[in-house]
Amino acid sequence: MRTTPRLFRLMLVAALALIVAACGGDDDAGGEAQTSVTIQGTDSLAYEPDSLTVAADTEITLTMECGPTVEHDFIIEGFEGDRQIVLCDPGGSDTGTFTIAAGTYDFYCSIPGHRESGMEGVLTVS
Repeated sequence: MRTTPRLFRLMLVAALALIVAACGGDDDAGGEAQTSVTIQGTDSLAYEPDSLTVAADTEITLTMECGPTVEHDFIIEGFEGDRQIVLCDPGGSDTGTFTIAAGTYDFYCSIPGHRESGMEGVLTVS
């Protein structure tokens, strides 16, 4: 199989993003509420990490990075009518902001078949 330069660059960017995420520490370390978080949407239809802790009543910046072949979004169930916070194309990323009250919320990917395949997680807001 011959790899095109564009495909090779996409694979390299995805690999580097995973390495940076693995070495960069956990945005949810120690359960401390964050105001800025990064989450991966993987090609295996999962979020990494699948649980986040953010500060209540504070503007939160969420960045999502997608694997090289599948698009994903990030929806908080029950928040402003299941508002989409970010949507990223394959191999891309997107950043969005939101402010949310304290509580525990489910988040999920609304791309058809993704949530049904287990692409969901828990957002703790404290």
